[in-house]
Amino acid sequence: MSPFEPYFRDIDPVYAIALVLLAGAASLVVLHRFGPFFVIRKGQCARGLATAALLATVFALVVVGADLTFRFPADINVGLPQALWFYPLMATVAESTFHLVPLALLLVVARVVASQEPDVRWFQAGIFAIALIEPAFQLRLADEPGSATGVFTAVQVFAINIVQLTLF
Repeated sequence: MSPFEPYFRDIDPVYAIALVLLAGAASLVVLHRFGPFFVIRKGQCARGLATAALLATVFALVVVGADLTFRFPADINVGLPQALWFYPLMATVAESTFHLVPLALLLVVARVVASQEPDVRWFQAGIFAIALIEPAFQLRLADEPGSATGVFTAVQVFAINIVQLTLF
């Protein structure tokens, strides 16, 4: 079984990933053109990378602690050597699907449909709503959504999403 099968089912992963990457790239163009979003802000790259590394470390330590406490099922991870290409690809797919595309759609709706400049409260509500999409998807895929690991994963992913979207 392919590690992509739970996510793409019968769709060829190459086509699915290519389509998602195109959607993500188009979303970045929309976000940069219509909003105050930057992939890398000039002069702040080192600070941004340091902040991202620190936050990623904190979130990773929380997951390690949870794994030691709850014992995640052994079959939820992809082992080496497949993990070296699976996780970076799926991180890009997740970022595009769960963050970039919804954020771009939110911005387009605000600018084009509502014909207004979105204020900070509008974006905060949008970020909160967008941050809920991935945990809902994770719970849908979970074998036991109400288990300690299912609930922990949903809360952890939601927290990560809030931080990522706020930093972006």
